[in-house]
Amino acid sequence: MARHSNGFSAWNSPSSISLGAIIPGARNMLTRSVSFLIFSLVAIGVSAGTSTANHRIQGTATSARQETCNLANLVQGFPWEIFKPRTLKEVISITTKAVRPDDSMFLATNQLESKVEVVFTGQSRPIIKARKTFITTWVGMLHADDKNYADLFEREYLYKEGPDEYWLATSTPITKYFDKELKPGDKMDLYLISIGAYRDQADIDCVLLVEEFQKPAAQQARPGDAP
Repeated sequence: MARHSNGFSAWNSPSSISLGAIIPGARNMLTRSVSFLIFSLVAIGVSAGTSTANHRIQGTATSARQETCNLANLVQGFPWEIFKPRTLKEVISITTKAVRPDDSMFLATNQLESKVEVVFTGQSRPIIKARKTFITTWVGMLHADDKNYADLFEREYLYKEGPDEYWLATSTPITKYFDKELKPGDKMDLYLISIGAYRDQADIDCVLLVEEFQKPAAQQARPGDAP
């Protein structure tokens, strides 16, 4: 399926450590980079305006599925079926509850692959610096062999769920299809993962990554996608 961006949801089923958040996603990456510069936790603490004293990773074990993943598996396409129907409010609530009172940030290894129905607005903006730093830190700490994954998220798109609006980091390769397939006001299904959260002064910012999308009731491949 030519449209898909690299991800973690398909092949990662980690457990828990202590620096904390909630991750998801793994998929069609034919070439993996070997090395990655692990970013300092101090950097994310400064960017978020928080103390760096307490960071927590929610899991470090590598899944058997990830260990045995090979090229034959990777070319099968995006694993739509592992994403469970949820609301954005629910995903954010689950992620927020995982953040302890003394955590300045929480990096997740557990997968929270979610399929959420939203309304497309067509609005986008560059990803805010603190979120980008968090994504880079998460990849560097937990997925150093997939350094290019963080590069997929350069912009956030505005989505609506009921009366609520959410700016979500969205994988660049899928956004080129937005103008072709969507117009403002259209409903769409987002396939996203939650990779954790960090404290931004008094607030907790949950970082969700949109890896794929579909129009509701249209789960089959689009014209132009590889079979």
